[in-house]
Amino acid sequence: MKSHFQLNGPWEKVRLHNVTGKDLVYTRGNGDSFDFGDSKLCGLSNAQCLTHDYFVIHRMYRSEMEYISLLGRGRANKSKIKNNRPGYYKSEEIDKLGNDYDVIEFSPDLLKDYYLRFDQFIQACSLAPIIAQSETFIKSRFDKVMGWAAKAKGSDADLFYKLFLNIQLPQVIDLRKVLYRKVVQNKLDQRVMIKHSWLYLIYSIATKLFHHLGLTRLTRKFAFYASKNAFDTNDKLLLDGAEIALKKISFPKQKYADFYREMAIYYYNQGELILACRFINEANKCRPNGPMIIKLHKLYNEES
Repeated sequence: MKSHFQLNGPWEKVRLHNVTGKDLVYTRGNGDSFDFGDSKLCGLSNAQCLTHDYFVIHRMYRSEMEYISLLGRGRANKSKIKNNRPGYYKSEEIDKLGNDYDVIEFSPDLLKDYYLRFDQFIQACSLAPIIAQSETFIKSRFDKVMGWAAKAKGSDADLFYKLFLNIQLPQVIDLRKVLYRKVVQNKLDQRVMIKHSWLYLIYSIATKLFHHLGLTRLTRKFAFYASKNAFDTNDKLLLDGAEIALKKISFPKQKYADFYREMAIYYYNQGELILACRFINEANKCRPNGPMIIKLHKLYNEES
């Protein structure tokens, strides 16, 4: 929440939502004394904060397009994106957390009357051109944020994927699928950088099979056998070739599911959805209870 304060009061530090000071007295809008419970962050000590007849809903929850557009406003710390958003509001997810939140319901008749009077106000003050100009600005900034998200890589892809949570706009749903693939790929790349055994180098080869030849003797040998039939569009030959390669290098059988999963992700990123489905199906056979495999198996087959 935001706060008002007296400039001549005993405040010591101004923060984004409130001010702090050991001699300050905090009150509600009606003058009643109020304990924030946290002098540093000024958090509310209870959930019963909506005790007034009037209040203003946070602008980040006006509409999904405005929420995304506002991300492009940036932050005071020079970040061009408001990276402190957890995603768009969704009441079902809040309820799952078991929090005691107030539910605000508006009378349909009062709401209808409000919109009627608001339209009359716009007409009486000739505000339509100004509102149209504002809408153009919001949409333009929305497109700019979407463009940034489309080009995002690494940790930026992770950030936009989180920021776009619960948005139901079709173009955002499609972009989140792209971001999800980048997030998965980024996690795989990070895993390869952290682990230095030849097994993890093989995982890297599995995701970028034609781009990582010649790193070590084992990876060259693996790439040769695994890519032996890679240029053949017959997916059965490709699967057989991959299995032969795994056996040739004595790849642990309990890790087959990991290999097939990484191959599925690789071909999915290349737009080869049929091959991605073949490999994720093989991974599912090897490890039917794997959470990641189950998620990708559902995603790939639904898109197919």
